[in-house]
Amino acid sequence: MTRETLKIESLPNQMDLAAVSAMLNEHNADQGLVYDPRALNIFVRDERGNVIAGLIGSTYWDWLRISKLAVARSARDQGLGTRLLQAAEEEASKRGCSSVFVDTFSFQAINFYKSLGYKVFAELPDYPKGHIRYFLTKKLEP
Repeated sequence: MTRETLKIESLPNQMDLAAVSAMLNEHNADQGLVYDPRALNIFVRDERGNVIAGLIGSTYWDWLRISKLAVARSARDQGLGTRLLQAAEEEASKRGCSSVFVDTFSFQAINFYKSLGYKVFAELPDYPKGHIRYFLTKKLEP
């Protein structure tokens, strides 16, 4: 009989993180769903090469998942966010994706995404307290 230990770790090592991911990926593969994300990152740089806007995401299972989209304060209201999102959607379509999903907060970009055709499919109230976390999706053009 083995003796398990449960330990909370704030700074786990990479091998332990990889072990958990491997267990989940093995289960997904047993269901016929191989998790093989492909990075989709887009950056806007100024004349000195500094990143002033960017989108971090990935494509897998025929979806684009946007993890982060940000524009520097000094570069806002110039359409960079829209350009980033449109470029990501276009690339995702080329990769065979049919949909995209993203999450944002009531104090961030909810109206930005809605203005570009994204629809809220879930809300998480009081995350953080006094605010709402929104989950949005959009169908992509083939």
